Amino acid sequence: MKISRSTTVFLFLGLALVPSCLAQTLAPTAGSTWQTLFDGRDTSHWTAGVGQPFPSSEWNVEAGCLHATRTTQHSLFSQRQYRNFELVFVWRIPPMGNSGVKYLAVPGRVNEEFWKTLRQGLTMVVPLGLGAFVLVFICWRELWFARQLWGRRVGYLVAGLMALAPPVFFASSWNAYQRFMQHPLGFEYQMIDDEGYIYQGGKLRPNQLTAGLYDLLAPQRAQPKPLGEFNESRILVDGNHVEHWLNGEKVVEYELGSPALRAAVAASKFAAIDGFAEKNAGYLELQAHNSEVWFREIRIRELNR
Repeated sequence: MKISRSTTVFLFLGLALVPSCLAQTLAPTAGSTWQTLFDGRDTSHWTAGVGQPFPSSEWNVEAGCLHATRTTQHSLFSQRQYRNFELVFVWRIPPMGNSGVKYLAVPGRVNEEFWKTLRQGLTMVVPLGLGAFVLVFICWRELWFARQLWGRRVGYLVAGLMALAPPVFFASSWNAYQRFMQHPLGFEYQMIDDEGYIYQGGKLRPNQLTAGLYDLLAPQRAQPKPLGEFNESRILVDGNHVEHWLNGEKVVEYELGSPALRAAVAASKFAAIDGFAEKNAGYLELQAHNSEVWFREIRIRELNR
């Protein structure tokens, strides 16, 4: 078969373009570069809270792992916030262990327990503050018992003690609020002893099991390694789409802002937090929960959206 000159030219151009097309297909896309958040030595990507230093007295580097002891009080938070990403990490816990990796953790989310405590405190300190004002007025005008010198002295002393309550309460409340700013709340990839951990005197609920979205969505087909062995996990947040993976198996899949997620939040401990089910950029957290936990090979790849 005779091939025309024009056909030969087109074939030549096509073959010349193949390497270029393959290079474009195989080249890393924008935002696909992996960043190591823990390489077995460097802890500089983690803090004890937003704006806080790394808690070196509570977390240590042990055999290439970030290790939290049973007495560790501070979780670790990432230095940066992330919005769309793929996070991979390796972890293990001991029997009765309890930890987790939180993501999209937004500063300023205050839980219902804080507001409940604040309301209860106000019902006590406001009357005390008003009572102190009334008592000072009585002593100043020398009314009733304050007509005697000892009465005025006792009255001023009691009024002073009562007046201390409001500023002490508001200072304590402000410190608690600051803790929510430094230790933001987010979604949690659960890591726990599924069989041995006792929760409120009983077994864990399905939405509290390993690799699930804690207190919201139960994992499907999750097969964690035996306690004490390392597991490989992956969290994908791509737009509103989120996935949890455990040891190569996808076990949770959901959409941020969806009716299903909003319903799950409404039935959970997070119901009183405005906008909890919606998409936000946020910090990562390696949770310390009165249990030993080991993390290693933590890497993240940001996705462009």
